Amino acid sequence: MQIRTSATIDIAGPREAVFDFACACDTYMKLFRSRGSIAGVAKAEMIDGAPLAAGARRRIELSDGAVLEEDVLAFDRPNRHTYRWSRGLRTPAKFLVRSGEGDWTFSEHEGRTRIDWTYAFELTTPIVYPAVLIMRGQFRRWMAQQLQAIAVALKT
Repeated sequence: MQIRTSATIDIAGPREAVFDFACACDTYMKLFRSRGSIAGVAKAEMIDGAPLAAGARRRIELSDGAVLEEDVLAFDRPNRHTYRWSRGLRTPAKFLVRSGEGDWTFSEHEGRTRIDWTYAFELTTPIVYPAVLIMRGQFRRWMAQQLQAIAVALKT
């Protein structure tokens, strides 16, 4: 069983520049902070120094001590970046969610760059659905916070 959430923002700037900044590991480490019970990103790096591309793997260390290994499923500059992880969460989240898939799409919209970020979580069992509904709201607000941080950083 899956549950989805999403966040969207329009950012001033050319799509290529917004894409490059938003997808960079350095951006995650500098800007993706905790919000409530949702951890921030403490460290992000490509495994084995591989370039960010479809088929590559990325290691994400979260501020709560969790370590996720993401498989980059799609990387089509400046249009799309999709990744999936399937292990590494800490308790209690690991009892709720088996895996997650993030999908970022970038489009030009009225002279701005629109980022649509969708996240799909695979639940461990349908029994946890009510608890994951609460988590989904918190995670959506976390996603919106990160997109806003990208927009603010690109203004400077």
